[in-house]
Order: sequence, then C-alpha cells, then structure tokens
Amino acid sequence: MINSTQENLLRIILTESSPVLFLGAGFSKGAKSSSGLLSGAELKNQICETLIKPKTNDIEYAEVIKYDLREVCEQVYSLYGSKDPLTKLLTRYFVNTTVPDDDYHLKITSYPWKVIYTVNIDDLLEYIYTTQNKPFFVQNKSFIEEEPSFEHTTIYKLHGCVNNPTDGYVFSKSEYNKLISKKLDFKLKSLTDDLINQNVIFVGASLDEPDIESYLQTYEDAGYKFKSNKLVFINPSPDMALKRRIRDLGGELIEANTEEFLSLVHKINFNPKELQKSIFNLHYSRVYRLSDIEENTFVSPYESKLFTGEFCKWQDASENWIVNTTGFKESIDKLEKLMNLHNSVSCFSLYGSVFSGKSCALKYIGYYLISKGFEVLDYQGTAFNKKAIWKYIKVSASTKIAIIVDNAAYYYQVIESCFAKPVDKKEIIFVTASRTYYHKRKKYFLEGNPFIDHEIKPDFSENDIELILDKLEEKSFLSYLAPLSKRERISEITKKRNMVNLILRLTYGNVADRIINEYTNSLDILSDEEKQLLLELAIFDMLDIETYPKELYIERYGNRINLNKDIGASKIGIVDFVRIDSNGVALRNSLLKKLILQKTHENIVLVLQSVLKCISKRVDEKTNDKWSYVFQSLLSHDRLKSDLKLSRKDIDSIFLAVKDDFKNISYYWLQLGLFNQDNREYNMAFNYLQISSCIRPDSYQIQHAIARNHLRYANAVNDAAIAKEEFNTGETMMRALIDSDKKYIGKALPFSVSTYVTEKIKFFEKYKIKPSRNEIRYMNDALQKAFNMNDDYLNTTLSQFIKYLKRIDMLDIIKLDLNSPYLRNLLADSEADDNCCTDFD
Repeated sequence: MINSTQENLLRIILTESSPVLFLGAGFSKGAKSSSGLLSGAELKNQICETLIKPKTNDIEYAEVIKYDLREVCEQVYSLYGSKDPLTKLLTRYFVNTTVPDDDYHLKITSYPWKVIYTVNIDDLLEYIYTTQNKPFFVQNKSFIEEEPSFEHTTIYKLHGCVNNPTDGYVFSKSEYNKLISKKLDFKLKSLTDDLINQNVIFVGASLDEPDIESYLQTYEDAGYKFKSNKLVFINPSPDMALKRRIRDLGGELIEANTEEFLSLVHKINFNPKELQKSIFNLHYSRVYRLSDIEENTFVSPYESKLFTGEFCKWQDASENWIVNTTGFKESIDKLEKLMNLHNSVSCFSLYGSVFSGKSCALKYIGYYLISKGFEVLDYQGTAFNKKAIWKYIKVSASTKIAIIVDNAAYYYQVIESCFAKPVDKKEIIFVTASRTYYHKRKKYFLEGNPFIDHEIKPDFSENDIELILDKLEEKSFLSYLAPLSKRERISEITKKRNMVNLILRLTYGNVADRIINEYTNSLDILSDEEKQLLLELAIFDMLDIETYPKELYIERYGNRINLNKDIGASKIGIVDFVRIDSNGVALRNSLLKKLILQKTHENIVLVLQSVLKCISKRVDEKTNDKWSYVFQSLLSHDRLKSDLKLSRKDIDSIFLAVKDDFKNISYYWLQLGLFNQDNREYNMAFNYLQISSCIRPDSYQIQHAIARNHLRYANAVNDAAIAKEEFNTGETMMRALIDSDKKYIGKALPFSVSTYVTEKIKFFEKYKIKPSRNEIRYMNDALQKAFNMNDDYLNTTLSQFIKYLKRIDMLDIIKLDLNSPYLRNLLADSEADDNCCTDFD
C-alpha cells in the first residue's frame, strides 16, 4: 500500500520532472499471450518438455528441470548447437500478448512517459498503447533506425522483442554475460546515461537480472559528486537482500504492487500542456532554462570556489564573482555587432586556451543577454538534441532566446544546420566556447552564416590588474595578498601574468612552490589509481578534451578514489589536482599537465589503449555526441605524435591494440590511413582509406584523404609513368571536390585547394613539367575562391604559389590590386614552410 508520504514523493517526481520508467518481468504478470497466461514456471516447463526432453535421457532430464530458466536456456543451446529452436518457441509463447479491456495495465498510459525501458520481450506495451490510441515508438533493434517524434513515448526493448526475433533474445546465462560485456548498443547506452541523469521508477523488477545489477552498480559508483537524481522501486514484497540493495543505492522503496502504482498514476492524471512537455523534453536532453537553474541549484549563503580553480558556475556570474576583464568587454562589443544585424539565427563563438576564462565569459554573456531581454538556455548534454530545443523555442512566450554551449566545436555542424530553420518572429543566438585547436578546425561549418568569433586570451592586460584586485577585495578572497600594501598587491598580480598562476597562489599561498616541488619530486603520496587518473586527465587536457566524462570516470574508478576531501589540507591529496562538476573531472591547474606527462610518459601508450577500449562500448559515429568527440581526439594520429610525443612504433601499437574494438568505425581506418600516409606507406594507406570509404562512402574527409594519397604517392615515386597515372587519378578526385556544388563539401574548400596546389607545384617541379596557362589559371581561380572564405590554411599555399609563378615567369596571370590577397605575399621577404597543414581529418 502506498502511504501519504510516498504518494507525495511520487506526485512530485511525476509532475515536476519527466521520470524514466523501467519495467521488469513482473510487469507482465496477469497478461495472456496466444499460448495462455504468462508464467515463468510455465515457460520453463514448456522449454523442458518441448526442447530438453527429446534430447536427454531420464537422468539428464531430472537434472535439467532443477535448473533456473537461464540455465535451462543455456542447455537448449548446447543440445541443439543453435538458437533457432528456442527463439521460435519464445516467439510463439510471447507474441500477441493482451489484457482485458478493464485491466489495470492499461492505466500506464495515464502518464505521458517520454521513455520506458523493459526487459520483457512480449508485445504487451505495444498492445496497450495501440488500444489506448497513444503515440509510441518501439526501439527493438540494436541500431537507431529513426528518431521518434516529439509526442511519442519511446519504448526500449533491452532483451529483445517478439516483433524482431532476428536480433535474438536475452534469456540464457551466456546471453546476459555477453550483454554486460559487449559494445553497448544505443538502447543500453541510453539506459546507463539515464540511470545517472534522470529520475527512474522501477516497476515489477526483482533486480535479479545480472545485467540490471551491472547498470545499478554504475549508478552506485557515481557517488554523490555525479548524480542528483532519484531511483524509486515499486515492489510489493521485497526480501531483505532487495531492501539492502535499494538502501545501498540510496533509492526509495515503496512496498506496493504494480496495480497500486498504476492506480496512483491514473489518479494523478497528469496531463501537461505543450509548454510543460517541451520543458520536460529539454531537461531529458540536459538542456536547462537559466531560470530553472537559479531556482533549483542556487544556494544561500553562497561562497564561490572560482578562485581556487573550480569550474565556473552560473551562481558565480549571478553573484558577481566574475571579473569583467578587457577580453570580456571586447567580447560584448563583438556580440553587440552581431546582434545589431538582427538575424533570425546567429552564432557568437568564444575560443581560447585552457583556463583562459571562456566558461566564465559564457556565463557573463548569459546574464548580459538576460539584461537585453533574452531567455537563456544552458546546454549540458552529451548529444545535441536540436529537435527538443526547437520545439521549446516554438512554444515559449519568449521572442529572444540564447542557447549557451560550452565545449562546442564538435557541435558546429549541428549548429550550422540551425541557420536554415528560423522560428517565425523569434531571434535565436547560439553563444559557444571552445578550445582554440578545435575551434579553428571546425569553424568552417559556421562561416558564411551570421557568425562572429572572438579569442579570449589568458594573460592579463594592463587594465585588468586593478579590476582583479578590486574583485578579490570585494569578495574577501585576498589570501596571501592580504598583508601586502595595494602597490605590492598590484605588483604580485602583475607578476603572475595570468589566472592560472594567480589561482595556484591564491589557493595555496606561499607554499604553492613547495607543493609543485613536492609533486615534482615524488608521486608516492598518491595511489597507483590516482596517478593513473592524473595521467589520463593530462592526456585529455593536452589533446584539448575539456572534461574527462563522468561516465568514464565512474566505470574506470567509481568510488575507489576519494574526491570528497577539501583541498589545501596539510597532506596533498588527489583533490588538490582535480576539479569536479556534474559533467566530469579535469585538472585543477594546467601547470601540472606537462609535468605529469613527462614523469609518466612511459605509461601513455598503455593508458591510451585502455581508455580507448573502455569508450569503444559507447562510440557510434552515427551519433554526434561527446563519445565520438573523445574517440576522435584520442585517436588523432598527428596529435599523438606532436602533442604527446609518441613514436611511430607507439602510435602503431595503439592502432593495432584497438583494431577489433573499432573495426566498424570509419574514423579508425581514416586515421590509420593518414598515419601510414604521413609515414610514406602509400599502398598501406590506400588500403585503410578504402576500408574507411566502404563504411562511409559519402564522407568528404575520406575522399579528400584518398585523393591526397594518390597525389603524394605520385610525388614520392621515381617512375614518371607511375607518377603520372597516380597524379591524374588524384587530380581528378581532388578537382571533383573543389568544383563540387554540394554545400558540405564547399565548406571545406580551403583544405582541398591547399592540398591540390601544393602537390601540383611539387609534381611540376619534380618532373620538370612546364604547366599550361590554363592549368595555372585553374589553380589561381581555386585559390581566389577559397581565399574569400578567410581561412588560415591558405596563407602558406598562397605564398608558395606566388613564388612558383615568379620562378616560371607567369606572374602576369594573377590580378593585383589593393584588395588582392597576393599583394602582401609579394611584398613579404620571409620564406614560408613548404608543408602546409591540411590534416584536418
């Protein structure tokens, strides 16, 4: 029976959030299929009588009937050497599951569930939603066929579905084990994310399924640092073990049966209006209105930890902890220019190095936009759900809406698609922040649209010093500066040059140097796991991955590392080197990054292999989410070499070690091809690039890489006939990309033009070929077309081209005027590097 306190809890969860519903085997109790009343005991009996008995003698049969259902199914597979007999029996047993017209199960549709997970393979939910005329969408395959519409309830069939028997079922012991250990399909990935981020109500689940226990262990390992949601378990007669397990999870146990729970759901009869539904969908996608963040997460009194190196919070901006530096003022000026254009959709992008203040600037700008009449949405998700955001914008009363996106470069392509879909009579602006490296490599998606970017520089300007001091005085956070005179304080801040150095000294005072020396001299104060975590954080930071995802931290370390101790204690601990928020973990101070990598360099390869294998369960390149971003960052061959200083042998070993984990991912083969291409192994590179192309035949990056492989191979061989054939093949492919009228290819035009012109010049000179004027005109036209896109990649190529024209006496082909991009190159005396960077893939 549900008491008043429990009823109130459920009412709050159901009406103030959008909880996920998890249905165990007990939910189908009382339902009938074409084979009769559903019963686990009866199912086991049918399997034994129909499939086991004909294949065993009396003694063996007497033993098997004592097995539980999972072991019985395992025995069937062993006896028949095939899953087909059991699959057919299970399909017959569970198909066409129904309940009477007055049955309590039908009340499940009284609540607008956004997501339901079920371990049941029957089609009871499909029957219920169909007869009740409620929109639903079943995800019963191991891959995403399509996204459901906004109004539909999505039903995830975790253990298979009778309407899709070809994908198989999860019934035997080995199938449970495989489900836990295999690469996560999108259904399981969604579940594991929801268990950490959403309120979840369990109904009819005894929690004795091995895979469910595995997912709940993930929730438990998250600890309080990474979760703010609630798990509620509806169970009429829990045993002591179940009660203990729920208590360990910090969950809420309600001793009621399924009928009592669904009757309460029906009694509440929650029927949210369209606006409320859209807000729930925003929250499910981890996009939050700033007004909701203020109401639900702000605390009073508040003491910021911003000046100890913690992540910037919205309350820091709200309560004026952020220093309005010169860079921030400049960003507001540029933002104003963009806003004055009054485009329906626009994008303002901040970029800079780690600890440059990008995240603080984002939140500062957020409140500035509120003062200008904007409603602010904060994106905190893992996959950019444009559909949920756009639905909310359409039904919101606000006419001006800003979407704040941190670590945004990987989402530039999705944001670019929003420019073509304005909402009538509404002004929408994306405000983003990204690391410099990825911003410059991805911003071509945004260029050509209403877009302005601005660099936030980490070093203090002369005007910033007193502003910083005033803020520290205002907030009583002078730390070691307190005993000093104003002149001495200004001198100290000036000497620190940037916020990284200042934060270190503010946190640890005069012992800051000693702490760094302690860390330099010995890592013995930390456990092996803590040292490994620091190395992983340093790798992520070096490769410009802003945050080590909480899901990865939970899986690899869980509660085995204590992140709860306060920083600055007499004995150094792991928390002195890391910062934590709801999204994950990062280094507290980037000064330690290079030191960590130097002292543990010999472990980088093994750690990278281990992390890549761990995330492989989550990587799906059809999904544009943070896991694809992390994977691509960790497997970028050029950065493994240039930033992590790994040898060719080390990089090769990493690729080989994770081959089986990523063999179906085109980006793996693309990077392996580029790695071999850079090592002049053009035949091997061609093989890997072709594999990549078979997986994603329409990928511009892959086609560019294949064309470039032909061009570079032509310039590497010493046989003129082979070189000519290879170059002609590559040239045809590259010119097709250059001349393409497809928008997504045109966005990357500078990459293709730069490669083509550079390799063409090399080819002419190596084989002493005098180019025709038409060939030079084509190169010139391509450069002019690409240079109009304002891309940094082309400067070196342009200089090469001019010098080549001088050498062959064809400068007359180019047109020179004050606006010509050639003019400054002609006047420059410096020699450019011949190897233009075009490895954007």
